[in-house]
Amino acid sequence: MRVVAEANRKFLNTGTSRSAADWDSLLEHQVDLAFPQELEFLLALPVWREASRILDAGCGNGYYMSRLQHFFPEKEYCGVDISPELISRAASRYPTLAVSVDDIINYRPAKRFDIIIMRFLVQHLKDFRAILSAATRLLRPRGRLVVIESDLARSRNFPALPQFTDMLLTFARVSAEHGAIKPRLLADPYQLVADSDPSWSTEQDKCVTSPRIGPFGSSRLLTVYRLWVDLCERSSMFNFDFDAVRDELQLWAKGTVSFSTVALRMIVIKQLQ
Repeated sequence: MRVVAEANRKFLNTGTSRSAADWDSLLEHQVDLAFPQELEFLLALPVWREASRILDAGCGNGYYMSRLQHFFPEKEYCGVDISPELISRAASRYPTLAVSVDDIINYRPAKRFDIIIMRFLVQHLKDFRAILSAATRLLRPRGRLVVIESDLARSRNFPALPQFTDMLLTFARVSAEHGAIKPRLLADPYQLVADSDPSWSTEQDKCVTSPRIGPFGSSRLLTVYRLWVDLCERSSMFNFDFDAVRDELQLWAKGTVSFSTVALRMIVIKQLQ
């Protein structure tokens, strides 16, 4: 069994040079947008401060791990991802990181981990019970699973971006129709975890925000927004007027009073036994 991204397989395709390049760029920009807020959250976790071995499940191009390693070089980092193209980039750029083409169900490391991070991965997955089962095998006693996801409901753009927001909502709806976990996770992580495996519980659920003030021009945020439009369009998951979204973003980015708050949910899950 593989916890591959069945819900959004086409969206996650990195088999062409353009799609691999777009994902490479998106992953780096998404990390840089909110990394200070995520870093502050991790620093407040005793289990993070004490951890010596970290697994990044769905590590992509390895950039997130490289940023963590920069601030916490004393820890050991490993990463797995189903994309050979992104793992190849991670291996060549960050030789001190142990990366492999795999997912957490098939992954069989020699040693267990103190923390598993799943950053922007659960939104593409379907079986949370299988994730917790894998975490049980991969984590040391008292280990933690840290899930990081964007929270559209708590994010804000001013002036409003109705076309872009509708596109993201449509993506979320279609993903949910294909079984994606994220809507259930964000609605009530405590209940989802309890229903999936009563030997686990949600320890913490916190929203962190990363405010940005325009004009956005060639900013990382605008790049992320545009890449999401391109990836949604190429996935053919749903029909939409993607050019209208691009026009809306172009006009919005020029505004001197444009403002955006990107919200992330930081969910810490622990094993009870």
